[in-house]
Amino acid sequence: MKAYKFKLKTNPAFERACVFTLDTCRELYNASLQERRDAYQINHVSLNYNSQSAQLPGIKALRPDVAAVHSQVLQDVLRRSQKAFDNFFRRVKAGQNRATQDSRARGSLIRLSILRAVSVSKATNCT
Repeated sequence: MKAYKFKLKTNPAFERACVFTLDTCRELYNASLQERRDAYQINHVSLNYNSQSAQLPGIKALRPDVAAVHSQVLQDVLRRSQKAFDNFFRRVKAGQNRATQDSRARGSLIRLSILRAVSVSKATNCT
């Protein structure tokens, strides 16, 4: 698999769509962290990626804004949340810095992965 970076020439509508997607991903990331903390503090239950990703269809049915974001993008957000918790517990076990993964504020950096294949024609139209 190869990874590429492109600088896109955008229009205002595309920028709004990107901001919308990033905001939705940030909200999901923060909610997944909070759900994991609450589940452990209240019920002493550890949630993982599988249990949280199983909730995505129900969330998408209730929230049209979340349904507008592609499922693979949302799943990647939950994978990142899982990785943050895995790294936290690895550090605790090793006796290193125990800083927990913080929530993301609007404007903070969050990575967005587009996991679907993209083809580019000579006219530079993405499909």
